[in-house]
Amino acid sequence: MRSRRDSEEAHLATMTTPAFSLFDDLRRELQESAELTALRDAVCVRGEPWTVRDGLIIRDGRVFLPALSAHLPNILRLAHTAGHEGVQKTLQRLRHDFHIEHDRRLVIDFVKACTVCQRNNTKALHPAGLLQPLPVPSRVWADVSMDFIEALPKVHGKSVILTVVDRFLKLAHFIPLGHPYTASSVARAFFNDIVRLHGLPESIVSDRDTVFTGHVWRDLFKMASVQLWMSSAFHPQTDGQSEAVNKTIAMYLRCMTDDRPRTWLDWLPWAEFCYNTTRCGLHPSRPSTVACRRPCCCTSRNDAHAHRRLLASEPGCLPRRHPHTTPPSSGIRPTLL
Repeated sequence: MRSRRDSEEAHLATMTTPAFSLFDDLRRELQESAELTALRDAVCVRGEPWTVRDGLIIRDGRVFLPALSAHLPNILRLAHTAGHEGVQKTLQRLRHDFHIEHDRRLVIDFVKACTVCQRNNTKALHPAGLLQPLPVPSRVWADVSMDFIEALPKVHGKSVILTVVDRFLKLAHFIPLGHPYTASSVARAFFNDIVRLHGLPESIVSDRDTVFTGHVWRDLFKMASVQLWMSSAFHPQTDGQSEAVNKTIAMYLRCMTDDRPRTWLDWLPWAEFCYNTTRCGLHPSRPSTVACRRPCCCTSRNDAHAHRRLLASEPGCLPRRHPHTTPPSSGIRPTLL
């Protein structure tokens, strides 16, 4: 008896290989098209850079494909769907193997019509159009910027700070508000603390908070002939001045309140005083010095001289002195506010 091990076993093996029939389809199209057949015969006479190789028309080492070929959409899809890249990279992949007339225009139209690219790809291009910078302010409190500091500990019903900054002198006022705030409550605080002291501004720069985009806010300042400048989601730097002031005032309050954060409302006036009496990089003297037309109590003699030089260089900041009045002495002594 023969054992099972001694018997020969039969094995069946299969091998699969990728089949790429694109070039076969192009050869078949070349034989069936009278126009391509005439071009092939002319190429044989023309010579370089045209040649005929393996039944295909070759130009500069690439397969020639007419723009009206039935296989063109499939070839564009193969070149583009490798990574759903942009026009330039898709064009490079296509030009590596094929020579197509007006290929750039065909690739641009194909990429624009690709739904996958429209859903997922982002454009890394510069914003279209010219830059539109904010107009440079020329007077004190004629152009202001506004923003909110939220999520503060609630003290006496106040948990929000309305930041209003003069774009000319960088002078600021910080107004405590309750949350939730509305357009009417913000407008009332703005008129009580800003308009009462400095008058109506010519323009207001802000972000697109729901308070500033509401019809109440827009209609109110439209009647007052105040122009509203609002930043967009792609250009948040428009209101960058208010964001920088918010960071500074938050730092002041953290240092002042320390381990008692609920005392921020008591320290807010002192934080405003510290900010307004800090030397500004755009002017040789402090913002409060120019706005109040006199040095503050913490101003040194050098700051007083700088204050006089600033007023002499910017006559629009202060009213002119009567020609018959005696000019003050050069030694200006600091006075209390």
